[in-house]
Amino acid sequence: MSNDESELERLLSLLAGVVSPVPPVAAEREAASKAMLALVILFAEGCRAELENTYAEVGGVNPRTADELKFSLKDPELWARTLEQFPDLKKRIFSQEHGTDTVGGFLKQQVEEVQLRRTGENVSAFRKPKD
Repeated sequence: MSNDESELERLLSLLAGVVSPVPPVAAEREAASKAMLALVILFAEGCRAELENTYAEVGGVNPRTADELKFSLKDPELWARTLEQFPDLKKRIFSQEHGTDTVGGFLKQQVEEVQLRRTGENVSAFRKPKD
């Protein structure tokens, strides 16, 4: 077993321990399950080093960084910039239809909002046409 596989197994085991006492219908279970899936995808895509570096840069997760993380996750600009780093994923997301309640739909909406803001198209949409 490779070092990456061992670390992924360790992290998934820790997350499974967090998930097991949570009722099956709880939103926390869904969030932890999706976090587990995200870890698998990150490791499969070879992004472990980037994940480890980012974790080290933010100094791990403590109450302050957790609050900062929650706040930044609501920032569409951050989502758009992050998606720019993964052009294949962005292309795949934009080539498919996604419901508004899916991650793909959320990402598309965030990127589109940022693009509108950057080009000023959203501003012109609210202006009255000239007579």
